[in-house]
Amino acid sequence: MSVAQLIPGYPRSILAVDDDPIMRAFADAELSVSGARVTTAEDGLEALKKVQANDYDVVVLDLEMPNMNGFEFLKALRAMDRALTLPVVILTSREDADAAVKAFDAGATAYAMKPVNWDRLRQRVREVHEGRRG
Repeated sequence: MSVAQLIPGYPRSILAVDDDPIMRAFADAELSVSGARVTTAEDGLEALKKVQANDYDVVVLDLEMPNMNGFEFLKALRAMDRALTLPVVILTSREDADAAVKAFDAGATAYAMKPVNWDRLRQRVREVHEGRRG
């Protein structure tokens, strides 16, 4: 039995998208603690390709990235039939209210701030995943 089966409601598959390799490494380590398989991407373009090729339960997404930022990724993601209800948790250092409004308008499910409280983020990931299933 996997750990994911021991944590009711926790997603089995998470895509973590951030241009910072240290944040990707932390996301992989911290989000997999509860049993999820964590895949990472360094920008929106790479993440979009991964979503087209794989099924994920939740996406954790930075907003400020090269090539395709988080806002652009959200718009492209929500244009995909298979990802209309895929929960997306924004994880950003942007504190301006406009960024949050713009993210929710583009299709974000939840919004969290850096520096990261990993316990709270795992709980938020679980909540949005349970909301999708419920």
